[in-house]
Amino acid sequence: MEKNLNHLEQLRDHILRRIPERRVETIEDAYYFIEEVGFCHLMTDGRDNMPSLYVAVCGRRDVRLPRNVQSDAETSLTWHLKDELARLGAAFYAKQLQNIPTFIALDLVPYFYALYSCSPAFSPQKFSSDAIAIYRSLRRESPQTTAQLKLSSGIEERKRFDKALEELQLAMQVVMSEVRYVPKFTYVWELAAVRFPEQLRKPKRISRQDALRHLITNYLATVRYATARQAQCLFRCSPAETGRALEQLESQSLIRTFAESNTVLLIADEDRLPPRRIDLEKASAW
Repeated sequence: MEKNLNHLEQLRDHILRRIPERRVETIEDAYYFIEEVGFCHLMTDGRDNMPSLYVAVCGRRDVRLPRNVQSDAETSLTWHLKDELARLGAAFYAKQLQNIPTFIALDLVPYFYALYSCSPAFSPQKFSSDAIAIYRSLRRESPQTTAQLKLSSGIEERKRFDKALEELQLAMQVVMSEVRYVPKFTYVWELAAVRFPEQLRKPKRISRQDALRHLITNYLATVRYATARQAQCLFRCSPAETGRALEQLESQSLIRTFAESNTVLLIADEDRLPPRRIDLEKASAW
């Protein structure tokens, strides 16, 4: 088993760009990286068993976030790439996974939407009154800066505004579409269905269980191995839901499971579940 895991770590080095020759240096590199892994956290050190744009920028395994991020070149580049990816709409910027800033490849957005959104259309009864006010304000005018949105929604108290906005982000109803630094720093907010109409205005009819199975498949194809607990916590699903998805993957011989020290280890089959491949035609068009 130890020899097998060492081999899988070497595969991870390539997929997650933890080697100098594959590190992310440009906006094109960042786009290709997200397309290769499907989804990734923005600014983490990779110890949570998730792809990380910051780790890919560093191009090495043993990464630690610096104390002074303002003067760190790798951190600054990661933030710059985040701003550009969001501005270009090259990937969906959200907080779906563990409430951590995350980029999602556009082909996976309908699956995340099926798993996390309240329904195919906005349902006021599913949201707080503050969230409804922000949503309706963006329906009248979108996009808006943070200051504009606070004023137009009538929610100027920062704590209330942030809580309501996060509620809408987690349900994939609102997305940050731009970061502005002049004349002062601000985010720009937009209805997700307006920003990504192809993925969200007429979402595919995907069941919650099918969406979870598809996303776990993508996750394991990327990280190559994980524990059942990690998969469950990552997607915030019940043990029963996660268990059904894993049983289906195992029945299709896409993964193998091993029990070690009261931990169920999931390993992607090297032949039946290869890493994601980039759609070169789509990538060239972008």
